[in-house]
Amino acid sequence: SAVAVAAGEADVAFGTDTGGSVRIPAACCGIAGLKTTWGRVSLEDVHPLAPALDTIGPMARDISGLVTGMALLEPGFTIAAEAPRTVGRLAIGADPTIDAAIDGALRTAGFDVQPVSIPDVDAVIAASLTVLSAAAWATNADLVRTSADLIGADVLDRLRRSSTITEADLAAARVTIAGWRAALDDLWRQVDVLAAPTLLGFPALIEDAATMMALRGLTSPVNVAGVPSLAMPVPADGPLPASVQLIGPANSEDRLLAAGAVLEAALRG
Repeated sequence: SAVAVAAGEADVAFGTDTGGSVRIPAACCGIAGLKTTWGRVSLEDVHPLAPALDTIGPMARDISGLVTGMALLEPGFTIAAEAPRTVGRLAIGADPTIDAAIDGALRTAGFDVQPVSIPDVDAVIAASLTVLSAAAWATNADLVRTSADLIGADVLDRLRRSSTITEADLAAARVTIAGWRAALDDLWRQVDVLAAPTLLGFPALIEDAATMMALRGLTSPVNVAGVPSLAMPVPADGPLPASVQLIGPANSEDRLLAAGAVLEAALRG
């Protein structure tokens, strides 16, 4: 879907996002993608992966296309008349070129940027992947048992490794995630939007696809928090644009897209 949009074969596409599968392909293709608030868009007739994390969202070449996509999912959807102005910039150890691209874009757009931090971000990322993996195994264990030969080797390996997650592992992950959610609640009192890299580096070539896991940033933590996130391209001194995530409180899609429109207009000059 992301490739079709990037190639101009579609104006809008839709994807499912359980841990980043709208935002990461968008980042890899230099387009925009919106992960919606958990529960906002019906998952009826969508095959579940992790039901407590699964969401549906649009992909498009620009913010206008995402607004169209949201209106198709939710008739009557409109972008907010007033864009958020206070952006909390969350640095999470990305490639310096990615960070420079995001910081430059936010400056160009004239946002009030405030540095913010989240304790133990690496632990939050690991905990969110633990919860996702455990849910994916619970949902697909029967499929693995009956039709393993129909599952790709890489996916099958991840599912089988997920089967070894213990209740103690899950309990520890949930404690970490509760802290992450509390930290977000505190941040929403200080800033309107969080800005962070979608990927920690530039996308890998297909023959190095296994390294993509190492490039994941705050995609899965957004899912376990249940909040929306807009991934959009920003110019970078690299092989592709960088991608910034603009993350907001639950049901703030209209305001996230308004912020994205401000950023997009500034970058277009």
